[in-house]
Amino acid sequence: MAILIHKRDGLDDALDKIWAIGRLESPSGRSLLESSLGYMPWAGEGGHRRVWNIDTATAITQLIAHDREVYDVAWLPGSTDIFVSVGADGSLRAFDLRSLEHSTILYETPAPKNVPPPSASPSASARPPTSPLLRIAFNPLDSNYMSTFHMDGSDVQILDMRSPGQPVMELRAHRAQVNALGWGSSENPLLATAGDDCQLLLWDLASYTQNVSSPRNPPNSRLSSPRPDVKKRVVTDPVMAYTAQSEITNLAWSPQIPGMTMNTGHSTAPGEWIAIAIGKQIKALKV
Repeated sequence: MAILIHKRDGLDDALDKIWAIGRLESPSGRSLLESSLGYMPWAGEGGHRRVWNIDTATAITQLIAHDREVYDVAWLPGSTDIFVSVGADGSLRAFDLRSLEHSTILYETPAPKNVPPPSASPSASARPPTSPLLRIAFNPLDSNYMSTFHMDGSDVQILDMRSPGQPVMELRAHRAQVNALGWGSSENPLLATAGDDCQLLLWDLASYTQNVSSPRNPPNSRLSSPRPDVKKRVVTDPVMAYTAQSEITNLAWSPQIPGMTMNTGHSTAPGEWIAIAIGKQIKALKV
């Protein structure tokens, strides 16, 4: 297992280092880091992305994938070829390592209304500025579904790779901008979202996704064929919520952890935990 460190000093070129960290295990013997597929996508400024071969610590390709900065990347679960990215240009794009000459745009944030057309220039055909997409995460149980959110937005969009172009669901419960999201790893994974409203919200979307599901393509196949348009559903009721004392800036799910006894004498049941970042603090919450 390896971690990629990206550093920028002044005007010098970006420095990338891959650090081998071996295998980290929980007390139960389970790896705390999922096994690597052998490749790691890296997102950078100017729309650049680089794909690293972890075993050889070398970049196998570099892509100019977006018109502006890339903010997040994610592999299609179980695939060694397909990954997606989001960025400041407001687009969600999918790539296949076996066919890198083009990408598939799965979603673009709507162009703002009443914006004058760009002036005549080599980039005059470019889309007007749109709301950036900050994060992207796949549902580990059904990799057709992804979650993302807009910069400064309070809603979370659920997208289906088989129905590109518009969200199939929108989650509306936060009262301020969303900062982070992530899926759990249980048999029925919950989606966690957190934001500037001091709220951590957990969403159970299984019934919604099952209602609009269709047969899945194998994860290593090329991008799924388009499916008939599905009317967007608006979901406003999370199944659980936690209110922090200040804004929540990030979150991370644990793997399944066995029950334990704290030094306070309290015992916990087996299951997942969520770590949240609140100012200078990290809190671990039992789900």
